[in-house]
Order: sequence, then structure tokens, then C-alpha cells
Amino acid sequence: AANVAACGRAFVAVHMRRTDHTAMFGDRTPDEAFFTFLEERAPLPIFCATDNALTLREVGRRFPLRLRGAAPIPEPAGGEAEREAEGEARHTMYKNQEYC
Repeated sequence: AANVAACGRAFVAVHMRRTDHTAMFGDRTPDEAFFTFLEERAPLPIFCATDNALTLREVGRRFPLRLRGAAPIPEPAGGEAEREAEGEARHTMYKNQEYC
């Protein structure tokens, strides 16, 4: 709750699933789709729910002034090489927008 509260009264949220979505649902949303979604909702703060350290780091790199409430996630043992080996990102998009 404290992580979400750090976003303030109005924010945009995304749930970027990396580990299980493709196996469960057979599809994936590319990173760029999430980034476009977030760019279209500027300047709202961003809450990013993910279990992937590399994903969280990329959101923070692209939106350093907007990312809020993100708890650190340990890097995977394989680092960047592990992400490249995964290929295209495996996630789903939930459009949780403009909470007041």
C-alpha cells in the first residue's frame, strides 16, 4: 500500500508480467507497447508492478522523473544476457489509469 501511496492521488499503473504470462495465456505484449501507453499518459506518475529487475530498471531509465513507489528487485544471475536469451518480453497490460 505504501508503494502505491507514493504515486499520489492520480497516476497510471502497468502490470508487466515476465515469468508466467506466455505459458498461461499464450501471448505477450512487447515493451514498446507499454512505453507508448505510458508516454500517452504523461505527465502522470507511474506505478509499475513487475517481478523482473531488468524490466523495472528499463521503466526507470525511460521515465526517471515519473516512476514512483518501486521496491528494488534483485538482478537475475544471468543479467542482461538472461534477458536477451528470453527474447521478446512476456507480459500483459492492465490499463489502470487516473486514480483519484
